[in-house]
Amino acid sequence: MQLKIYDLSGRVVKTFNPSTNQPFNQVIWNATGDKGNKVLPGVYFCKLGTEKEYKVAKLILLK
Repeated sequence: MQLKIYDLSGRVVKTFNPSTNQPFNQVIWNATGDKGNKVLPGVYFCKLGTEKEYKVAKLILLK
């Protein structure tokens, strides 16, 4: 299972991979991308699950 954050154009901004022994209980996103760069305020989408089964939520980042 993975948690990915996408921008409005559909590009993956950040990927969270849980340890193999523990599922996600809480994730804190510090508004940075996978390369450590700060992301701009705006609308993002969070996708949690596998390729076949997942849930999506809308995130609004304010600064």
